[in-house]
Amino acid sequence: MPATLQQIDRESLRDAVLEQVRSAILNSELPLGSRINETELAAKLGTSRGPVREALSALAREGLVEIRQGKGSYVRTPTHAELDEIYDLRQLLERHAMPLVVKRITDRDITKLRRILNEMKKAHNLKERRRAIERDLEFHSEIIRISGHKLLHDLHSGLANKVRMFVAAATEQVDFEKMFKSHYPILDALSARDPKLANKSIRDHHKIVTQEIVNMLPSQPKDK
Repeated sequence: MPATLQQIDRESLRDAVLEQVRSAILNSELPLGSRINETELAAKLGTSRGPVREALSALAREGLVEIRQGKGSYVRTPTHAELDEIYDLRQLLERHAMPLVVKRITDRDITKLRRILNEMKKAHNLKERRRAIERDLEFHSEIIRISGHKLLHDLHSGLANKVRMFVAAATEQVDFEKMFKSHYPILDALSARDPKLANKSIRDHHKIVTQEIVNMLPSQPKDK
């Protein structure tokens, strides 16, 4: 047996498959509502169906996949009610962070936030939708990081994939420029170290974003 051969760590393989399938869903390579063919997916990833099934089970716990008994696994389509709940919670976390952020934010932090917004604008102008969305998420994550509240940051980060999924569900007609511009009042309020204005700008931003994405989600029956 060649000495250079090493046993492949099963846990590493499972994590690698999980990351790739998650990425495919969040980037809309596996469309919302589509059935996931385990055999085809395993072949593309060069693995057996076992790690694929484990990955789908993990993604079902994350809320990205729906496993239907006897029918297989499907990419979940988020509902309007879920959108309201996720963005409502995200807004509450960000508004709670504002007094801490205003006290701790430095000129260097403000420069970094402005750079992120500039990169978001550039990506939008180049129609690089995925990169623009990532900069959007980075902007909000950076604000929470500045607060210095670790548990708040962990909770906020846990919503990131769901937010990506909602944005992926929206069509290309979503008014991303309107959403993008609504970040500037947040930056202006933080630059002024004004907690009340920062709180209001966060609330106004989330109102705009939620409405835009709701308008572009596939038509659904009214949530009960």
